Amino acid sequence: MRIHLLVLIIILYFVNLLNAQCSDAGVCSIGDAFTINSSEEIIFNVGYNYGIGSPVEDVDFHSLFIKGDIPISKTGRLLVRWNLFNKQVGPLGTVTGIGDLFIIYSQQFWQDNNHTFNLSGGVKLATGNPNADPTLPQVYQPGLGTNDLLLGINYRFDSWRFQLGYQYVQRIRNANAVNQLKRGDDVYGELNYMLADVLAGGFIFKLMAIKRLQESEISDGNGGFITVPGSAQAQVNVAVNYTYSFVNGYALSTEAALPLLKREANVDGLTRYFTFAIQLRKSL
Repeated sequence: MRIHLLVLIIILYFVNLLNAQCSDAGVCSIGDAFTINSSEEIIFNVGYNYGIGSPVEDVDFHSLFIKGDIPISKTGRLLVRWNLFNKQVGPLGTVTGIGDLFIIYSQQFWQDNNHTFNLSGGVKLATGNPNADPTLPQVYQPGLGTNDLLLGINYRFDSWRFQLGYQYVQRIRNANAVNQLKRGDDVYGELNYMLADVLAGGFIFKLMAIKRLQESEISDGNGGFITVPGSAQAQVNVAVNYTYSFVNGYALSTEAALPLLKREANVDGLTRYFTFAIQLRKSL
């Protein structure tokens, strides 16, 4: 009990520091592939995500998504997530459209009573349009415009879980007419602690770090391209997730996240100053 209380105090202290929930570029979706441990159930989710971006661009982000977790074998699962509706609202306008599609396979290689070890691999497919409104920059667009590779590793010990992820970004400039954005790769790390049987549900406390390996490049408006200073800075985020399980395989989850260390440049629209998500889950 003392350990549980200490973890809770540390997380709440970090939340009070304030100042980007895991972005939707894709690498953070690696963590979703390790959330469900059962290999016998099909899990279906529908949810809503709200994010506040950098005060410089002053753009708010709304997403409606569906997510499926499907058993492929006794030790393998397939995660599919798709933002069916993205809406970006800011002082320059409002843009809507479908988002990018994530497909991730997770394979468990080792499990005993207190330990599990998984590897995962997948793709982010550019189903969202990075040029839905050609008069507005990338931060307003529903898609990133690249097909990316996602890789991950996960280790669980008792109530603790450690994850590493890597996103290899397609080496192209996207189709956004204003920015013609070229992004770098992302490395992702997450440490989380699960606290069950609290308030008739369960909590997960997350500490997440994302590091962009190369700075972004955008159009200078005159036929050339410039590197965006500060676009490869690290982000460190904290999040708290609460899940309440109902009867007949239903569960409701909420999650809120805040950044401890933020990326100053938000040319890709991925930095968040606050994120809130809610989703309904059904086990079949």
